[in-house]
Amino acid sequence: MKVMLKYELKRIFTKRLNRVLITIGLALSVILSFLAATAAAQAVNFYVQKNYVFRSNAAFAQAVPRYVCLAVILVIVSAALPAYSQAFFSHLGFIPQALIPTLANGVNIVVQVAMSYPAMKFWIMPGSKKS
Repeated sequence: MKVMLKYELKRIFTKRLNRVLITIGLALSVILSFLAATAAAQAVNFYVQKNYVFRSNAAFAQAVPRYVCLAVILVIVSAALPAYSQAFFSHLGFIPQALIPTLANGVNIVVQVAMSYPAMKFWIMPGSKKS
């Protein structure tokens, strides 16, 4: 009886431990795939912005660290700003609750564009190629 109870407790513990490890593994794979997709998208975005939008001849070694710095700042802003803008819109009192997230998203987009365009045009990718 004692051996059977010991076996059953080990089986339950192992089963739960496996569930926890699988959950952690799935969460980690989701996070890593998100980071890989974001990095790939940013690499393509950098190339397109540098060569086609701003037609910049900025040095690659100088532009990449600045671009990464801007990307990190924009991620932080996009994570933090919606909470503040949603609180602002809800405190106004006259805006319908269903519209508040959309307005907050609009504010987030405007702020990111207002930050990123001048930074890329004058700091990250200055200069122009001769066409």
